[in-house]
Amino acid sequence: MKRWKLTLQVAATYVGTVVGAGFATGKEIVQFFTQYGELGMVGILVSGLFFIWLGSKMMLLSHAIGASSYQQLNTYLFGDVLGKAVNGVMIVILFGVTSVMLASTGAIGKEQFGLWPPVGMIFTIVLTYIFIAKGINGILMVNSLVVPMMLSFAFIIFMPNISYFSLIQTKPDLTLVTQWKWAVSPFLYISLNLALAQAVLVPLGSSVKDRSVIKKGP
Repeated sequence: MKRWKLTLQVAATYVGTVVGAGFATGKEIVQFFTQYGELGMVGILVSGLFFIWLGSKMMLLSHAIGASSYQQLNTYLFGDVLGKAVNGVMIVILFGVTSVMLASTGAIGKEQFGLWPPVGMIFTIVLTYIFIAKGINGILMVNSLVVPMMLSFAFIIFMPNISYFSLIQTKPDLTLVTQWKWAVSPFLYISLNLALAQAVLVPLGSSVKDRSVIKKGP
């Protein structure tokens, strides 16, 4: 596979993983950023820079130690005892996040197509299994399709309503700003997303043989 193509696939997978792990909803953006007004833009920039840096570091470390799962990476970082505790927490969180995601697919199926909710959930599980069965190549493939579609839909919605999407016009909650919560919020957002994204980023970093691709992807 050509290096530029693999780099784009890694980038798409990184975006898809972070968005999926963090539930990039309007409420989430308000919670972590827009309620702080102009300072929220600073938080977004800080988050973006740390996502680039920490995401690539996580995958490079996974590549270096040959970690095929987040369990191996956490054991390497925290040791056998604490690593098991961290992995136990991760399993619970991942189970909860996955359950919410599946519930949302059932809700969408009912809302858009009038389907019994479990039908949408089962359909999603089957599609997920098909792609996961192909290993990391399947994950790269599905994100290469889904992420451009997601960005295109976001652009289509944004452009006709661009006058309404101004972070600068947002009035900040002065109480939160004076308490410096705006400065902590980006790091909470980064921690939430990257912790959950380990499940995909660690095996991705381990499977990509070219370190330059890993560095450029995020």
